Amino acid sequence: MSGFLQIWFLVASFGTWYSIEKLGRRRSFITSAIGMAAVMAIMAAMLAINTNISGIIAAIMLFAYQAFYTWGFMGGIWVCSSFHHEKEQRMECSRYLLTSDGQFVVLWS
Repeated sequence: MSGFLQIWFLVASFGTWYSIEKLGRRRSFITSAIGMAAVMAIMAAMLAINTNISGIIAAIMLFAYQAFYTWGFMGGIWVCSSFHHEKEQRMECSRYLLTSDGQFVVLWS
């Protein structure tokens, strides 16, 4: 199932370009956050029911969550390039990113 989920993530990522053009980054981000919250609520309810059909629905919700994630969050992270900023600001952001990444690895190791 993991392989199918990653293929679905790749296929769904093409919808990111459409959602950014039609909704804009902010609306796309908010819509996807609401969608991911709804999907998690449905998934939690299905796992609490714990039947065969609810397990299938929970698996479908996993794919829906992955789609909402790529439609909203990918626009803000990957589509918006760092080259829109000044060189000094890009270097400062990179410095913070490397520092926080190193701290995260040390804390969770």
